[in-house]
Amino acid sequence: MREGRSDLSKNLASPREMARFNPCGQWTPSRHRDHQPSQRACYRGNVAHHHRRFALCDVTFAGQPLPGATVDSWEDDAGQARWIARVVMRARPVADDGEFTGRMKDGGAVSGNVVVAHQIAGSTARRATIVEFHGSEGLSDTGPLAELTTG
Repeated sequence: MREGRSDLSKNLASPREMARFNPCGQWTPSRHRDHQPSQRACYRGNVAHHHRRFALCDVTFAGQPLPGATVDSWEDDAGQARWIARVVMRARPVADDGEFTGRMKDGGAVSGNVVVAHQIAGSTARRATIVEFHGSEGLSDTGPLAELTTG
């Protein structure tokens, strides 16, 4: 080992070796130094269509009031409407599934059946938990919100 070189640095790729990785992080065995794959070559998995993010107030889950929520709705590659809601709570939800309702700032109301997908506990001082609800069916809406969720 050369002087001044740590054991950690011997595991790192040299700049010349790093040039052989494409933007997707895949090894590029190409002999042409300037060869770069197209963006299409990096495509992996599904792409969301008609994505919308909006805030809700007056939120309830399984009949219990919750603080405001952030909702993401989209259409997947198969054309299915999908949505999730995230809420920062002090206590864990009372049920594993139930009806989720809320009101938009513009007055539109939304509702749908959800399941509790993830719960991430925050610091012990605030006892906050981020709860992620996944919609088990489409998000039903009334009023001006219909324009947002249908794209």
